[in-house]
Amino acid sequence: GPLVAEECWRGAWWRGNFPLDLMWLRNVVVCPFTEEWVFRCCVSPILIASGFSVTTTIFVGPLFFGAAHLHHVLQQYPNGAKAMLRMVVPVVFQFCYTTLFGWFAATVLLRSGCALGAYLAHAFCNTMGFPDFGGIMEHHRPILVSCCYVTGLVLFGVLLMPATDPALFEGW
Repeated sequence: GPLVAEECWRGAWWRGNFPLDLMWLRNVVVCPFTEEWVFRCCVSPILIASGFSVTTTIFVGPLFFGAAHLHHVLQQYPNGAKAMLRMVVPVVFQFCYTTLFGWFAATVLLRSGCALGAYLAHAFCNTMGFPDFGGIMEHHRPILVSCCYVTGLVLFGVLLMPATDPALFEGW
């Protein structure tokens, strides 16, 4: 959905998303690599070695990943107590969606045994940002974009387990 929306609305989505600067390197190369290394490749095996099941690890490990993003509250903290709610809501939202992404990335890693898929998904998500669901109806092709969003979600749900089948990644 987001790819179709960007392509139809602004032209090729990748043209504006790949400037070769330090912020891009941080967001798309360094952070996904280090976060996947720490939160998936290091934390997940420790949790499993501590006696947690794979399923519990998939759901507990990403809570650390979500909590690691709580420092963004400092970036949003303006002066004044009235702004507390305006500051907390986006940070809680970010905690929730980073934890949700962490569940996905942990599933990819622990099912496939390959960190590359989790890293590439993380880099792609950082490139695209959070989907603009509110902008769907403002798009000049809202039905097409809506159908693509729904199709993408359905395909994601249907293909996640087959695409991470451990047999596909033997020898990686």
